[in-house]
Amino acid sequence: MLFQCHETRSLQTNRQVARRRMQERLDWHYNGSDALAEKLKRQLSAERRNRKEGTKQRLAKLLAFKQREGIE
Repeated sequence: MLFQCHETRSLQTNRQVARRRMQERLDWHYNGSDALAEKLKRQLSAERRNRKEGTKQRLAKLLAFKQREGIE
């Protein structure tokens, strides 16, 4: 596999980025859904769902309060 990176002008930085990308791809190739990047995606997705659910609950409570108090 050949990995090239031209994100920066620094050869050393580009090599580090290319190595990291290669490591991520190899991890995904060998581990599939158990790869570190996939686990991170699932964790972030779960956090987003939890925040969204919390927001829905807070808005429902606020709406119930406004209806109970007769506030528009």
